[in-house]
Amino acid sequence: INMAKRHPRMISKFRQDAMSMATIDPEVAMSCFYKMPRGGKTIEGPSIRLAEIAASAWGNLKLGSRVIEVSDRQVVAQGVVFDLERNVSYSMETRRSILDRNGNRYNEDMIVVAGNAAAAIALRNAILKAVPAAYIKPIFIQAKKVAIGDAKTLGMRRQAMIEEYAKMGITKDRLLDKVDKVTIEDVGLTELETLAGLFTAIREGETTLEHEFPEARELTPQEKDTQSKAKKQRAELNNLLKACFTRLDLSRVLTGFAATYGVDIWNKPTHHKDGETFQTLFNDHEGRVSDEIKRVMVRIQESKTPEAFDSLLEEFTKHPEL
Repeated sequence: INMAKRHPRMISKFRQDAMSMATIDPEVAMSCFYKMPRGGKTIEGPSIRLAEIAASAWGNLKLGSRVIEVSDRQVVAQGVVFDLERNVSYSMETRRSILDRNGNRYNEDMIVVAGNAAAAIALRNAILKAVPAAYIKPIFIQAKKVAIGDAKTLGMRRQAMIEEYAKMGITKDRLLDKVDKVTIEDVGLTELETLAGLFTAIREGETTLEHEFPEARELTPQEKDTQSKAKKQRAELNNLLKACFTRLDLSRVLTGFAATYGVDIWNKPTHHKDGETFQTLFNDHEGRVSDEIKRVMVRIQESKTPEAFDSLLEEFTKHPEL
């Protein structure tokens, strides 16, 4: 404590050191943030690596983490940070399940892995309590920019991301399904950020590969044919929409597309299963067609002119869920 008081931290030096370390190259920058879907939303934040960088640059901290409990279902870890300069400490706990998807308890090795992940996350949360978020936020934002790059480096970063996931056994098609895209060329900076953040979340134990990329059931020949046709139609629509620069262009393209595929796509469900109706125009995955979507389809067909469709789009903009 006496040494910390004699050598107090300098905020300007913290910002410079932390920014330099977090953005030293794209690989390090990518490890500084996580992003993953949860409960219909996307959550993101500074990763364990960024917390470690912040702690190193902040200085005058004493920190550590450990597993404090292992039950039949969970492992509990605690992270503690003591700010020697300000004489204040922070303690955070994290719980991780040690049950697999079938409800069976992990073996000893996997319990150790889960405990290490929980301890790292608990320490990260404690560090992010000790180092004010106002100082970490600009570093977090800049790290994402360096990790994702820009339009000039998009192709190279996309290929690098595909290769990183391939090492985990995840194919390009499964990545496209994850970000709801048909071809790799449709993956933009936003989708690349999602995949990069998810990669970090999996690697650091925030989530699991099995949870984010569950094994799909084997499709029937009819379902495979339906999915293949839907992908081709979505690819066609995507190419048409890329050429739209005005609302009038958009209305004409969508009206023409609806007219072309009206009988097979907009009215008929592609298949039935377990009493539910499915179709795949809007998503490569099978998705339930709600009554509201059915009404939207009917109204699209009833819009026979670009002007009518333009009015319909204007109305839909008031309802984000549509």
